[in-house]
Amino acid sequence: MLGTADVVTTVVEEIRDIFAEAKRTNKKAPFIVCDPVMVATTGAELMERGTQDVMVRDLFPLCDIVTPNLKEAEKLAGFPIKSPKDVARAAAVIRETGKCKNVLIKGGHSNSAYMQDYLLQDDGEVTWLTTPKVDTANTHGTGCTLSSALAAVSAGGTGTTPGHSLNRNANPNLASHVVLAKAYVHQGIRAGAQIGKGPGPVGQTYWPQEHQSFPWATPTAHEGAEGRYGPFPEVGSPGIQLLPVVPNAEWVDKLGKIITEEKMTSAVHVQIRPKGLTREQLEMEIKKACDLSRKHGIKLWVNDHWDLAIKHKAFGLHVGQEDLFKVDGKGCQTEVDLQEVHKAGLRLGVSTHNYHELAKGLAIRPSYVSLGPIYPTQSKAVKYHPQTLEGIKCWRSLTPPSMPLVAIGGISMEDAEDIIRNGAEGIAVIGAVVGAKDVGAALRAWDKKWLK
Repeated sequence: MLGTADVVTTVVEEIRDIFAEAKRTNKKAPFIVCDPVMVATTGAELMERGTQDVMVRDLFPLCDIVTPNLKEAEKLAGFPIKSPKDVARAAAVIRETGKCKNVLIKGGHSNSAYMQDYLLQDDGEVTWLTTPKVDTANTHGTGCTLSSALAAVSAGGTGTTPGHSLNRNANPNLASHVVLAKAYVHQGIRAGAQIGKGPGPVGQTYWPQEHQSFPWATPTAHEGAEGRYGPFPEVGSPGIQLLPVVPNAEWVDKLGKIITEEKMTSAVHVQIRPKGLTREQLEMEIKKACDLSRKHGIKLWVNDHWDLAIKHKAFGLHVGQEDLFKVDGKGCQTEVDLQEVHKAGLRLGVSTHNYHELAKGLAIRPSYVSLGPIYPTQSKAVKYHPQTLEGIKCWRSLTPPSMPLVAIGGISMEDAEDIIRNGAEGIAVIGAVVGAKDVGAALRAWDKKWLK
């Protein structure tokens, strides 16, 4: 508790000493989270007069992130917060006046049907994190719990799944840390208990593993609440098991013939990912592939090109994170017209590589999510660490059970059974099929993995 100016000054001096020692020993400085506990849930003032100015002037510039609640944000910004626009403006004012890197305004005390937090990062990226509001009075300690959880995961905490280190497997970034902290708090609210009189404490539970508590991330508050996209149609039956990723329509034809002749049950979904083509060539390729998929009775997923997938009536569309929300701090631009894709009745698959991307993917309620790379891959240069089997377990617990999870990246036939056993319904492969000497034999061997 930073109740007096003297206490703030003492903390500032200690942090400066820690930073100086880190610099002297060539070590990384610790991640500093400041929860400015200024106003209680009841509205009671928790700081002496003048303390706020010292905190903003001396402490905030040393912090990696500041996490006020709505009432505290009003005091720091100097104006009432009545709307999402006010929240965004307050975060910008706090970051500017406090010269802090990142600001998270916690909105759990609002009167909305949702709990929405607003993250403004030092690069200007903005994220609204939303969870459904839990009907409970047992929320005492949510703010302290969130800042503590954020500090823990930022320090590289380890989850309850053995060996699943945040730093090693989950490709961490600040937004991912905040997503995990919010999920932890929401789990705790759901587990809160009435102890004595008044609101009970939020539960202190375990590494986030409940899909009901995992937040969804959007560029605007509206898209996280009443204006949420989807849900997109379910994959249906047969579901995604083997998902070969191919470069052109010729491969769609080749695989379609084999799948039809062999009456395969697993390889009925194929994704086309054309590269290096002009717009005209691209349309011809996708049209041909869609026509061939219908001829062979297979389900074709078009990678990225949403307008052509709609025009030529593909079964589904797969998009990467770079093709979803693009935010510049002034507004939202969407590379994919999600409303048009939904209106056309296409299924939608979304790639994910870290917790923040999973939160963005789940926000639009897709038909499936993919996780990768599971193992090192040679198919393309990737900036993400391998997820391994522990990542699959974690993603399966955080994704609704009805939503298929597809694993991709460096997966060999020998890995398939472990991948499936750990929670993935489907496996996307590239070189394991298109690079096989005998494509028919490779498909038959893969098909047997789901027949056991």
